[in-house]
Amino acid sequence: MNHWKLSLGLILATMTLGIALQFWYWPQLPDRMAIHFDSQGRANDWMSKTPATLLSAGLVIGLPLLFIGISQIVRRLPPSMINIPHREYWLAPEHRGETLQWMTGFMMWFSVAIALFTVGINHLTFLANRDSESLLIIPFVVLLGAFLLTTFVLIVFMLRRFPNPNRIEK
Repeated sequence: MNHWKLSLGLILATMTLGIALQFWYWPQLPDRMAIHFDSQGRANDWMSKTPATLLSAGLVIGLPLLFIGISQIVRRLPPSMINIPHREYWLAPEHRGETLQWMTGFMMWFSVAIALFTVGINHLTFLANRDSESLLIIPFVVLLGAFLLTTFVLIVFMLRRFPNPNRIEK
């Protein structure tokens, strides 16, 4: 989880890809865009083109930055406001620095997952709007499943990283 340069590079590359997709699709999009779809992929909410693309660009940039920002805010919080397993031990002065560094790395990798998911959703939404079709459900489900699986794996890493201190072999 300490590979913050790699994760930051992936976040920035994904954000750049997301913005590039905005520019690529812009001339191909209708003036009225579907921004929400039902479980069958049919559009059920619309927005004009400019606010819709600004919203999608804002999500591509804003969501990863939000989670990176949260990781920095957590550094300033008292331990009672940080929810990790066995926080009394892992946030004690002798472990706090290493724990917070690990948590920053965790949030960086989670931000990579969020950035990739957001770019993927935007791409599917742009395709549906460009082609005046329903949202492609199978790619959406695969994308959602990959994001949820990644989230699950990251949570398992967190649980394994912060075991019960009474069970740690010395």
